[in-house]
Amino acid sequence: TRFTTAHFQPTTTCVHIHIGQPSATMADAGKKERTPEQKAKRWANRFRKLEAFKEENGDWPTKEDTCPGKGDKVVKIGMWATRQRKAKKGKKGKSLTDEQVEKLDGIGFPWKGKGKKKKNDGDASESSSSNSSSSGSG
Repeated sequence: TRFTTAHFQPTTTCVHIHIGQPSATMADAGKKERTPEQKAKRWANRFRKLEAFKEENGDWPTKEDTCPGKGDKVVKIGMWATRQRKAKKGKKGKSLTDEQVEKLDGIGFPWKGKGKKKKNDGDASESSSSNSSSSGSG
């Protein structure tokens, strides 16, 4: 087995990291695994924030959009919405329950997000209606 040695300060002891094994990041070190109940509560909270965002702004959040959280914290509601789309597709090992999908469907959540609009999206119906009225006289 190979080990790597990293010195953070000359007086500290060495830290050994086994190459090829996943190592916890500093951010992960202090995190506790959430229980299913905590995850469900957190999801419901984010869902309510998404509903409120849509109601207040009249549109769905983009990736950059945020809303107030607890205390001084900010909820990245746009990123959360993006993660729900990915979870529905089963990406990154995440998934949504049928109930969660139904709730999001119930508020009209757009599963495709705000990608680039196709050209002539609204023009097709206008041109077909004007063509049908002019071509019917002949």
